[in-house]
Amino acid sequence: MDNYKILIVDDEYLIRELIKRSIDWNKLNCIIVGEASSSIEGLKKVDEYNPDIIISDVCMPIMNGLEFSRIVLSKHPHINIVLLSGHDEFKYVQSALSIGVKEYLLKPLNSQQVINSIEKLKNNINKARKTLLDLQQLELYKNEAYYNNESSNLVCNIKKYIEKNISDPNLTLVSIANEFGMNHSYLSRKFSQESNFTIVEFISKCRVNLAKKLILTTDLRSYEICDQIGISDPHYFSLFFKKHTGVSITEFKKSIKVKN
Repeated sequence: MDNYKILIVDDEYLIRELIKRSIDWNKLNCIIVGEASSSIEGLKKVDEYNPDIIISDVCMPIMNGLEFSRIVLSKHPHINIVLLSGHDEFKYVQSALSIGVKEYLLKPLNSQQVINSIEKLKNNINKARKTLLDLQQLELYKNEAYYNNESSNLVCNIKKYIEKNISDPNLTLVSIANEFGMNHSYLSRKFSQESNFTIVEFISKCRVNLAKKLILTTDLRSYEICDQIGISDPHYFSLFFKKHTGVSITEFKKSIKVKN
């Protein structure tokens, strides 16, 4: 597991030192990649280090932490931001959440609160990293070398048939067996032996991975994505997506930066 990169942005030197020294960052599998004494400097550091997490003060001269966060998230929506503030007024919290800030902590800082926030954000990052890995694996399914190395010709052809016909809502084990002129029990057993998952699981995997790709790379509406992945009911699609990814479609869109 790679380290989680953290950037600290605060105009008070003592606060930056407190954050660095009051927490065992190695134990959290985190590394402080940089620090900035102003929002302007912070924006440069963000582009330089591409951190996973930013810990930033709200009250800073020239540009406050809310505006800083808004600019960062408009360019880097995958970054998780923790804002520190002496204000507990609802309007500040509401403003922070509305622009996509993940955590809002009050000063004086409690090291355990910071640790708890970091642990929560690490879970968000892990989900995003898994999503990227799934998309990379999806591309592997389209590679002939993958099929030749990992599957027999039969299983290879079944996988390709499923991918080609994934938009068909009637795509099932029985329909595939009929297409290949085989007993469905034998086909299921053969596929599972060589793939380590069932045909039904593979169909679901292809559908959810294609859904992820379409959500990330297009502006299609849910019902339009349903048409392309072979699910006829948009409501069921929402349930299906959350079951297989652990997050809702809305949460997924916010969790990862699209890389063109």
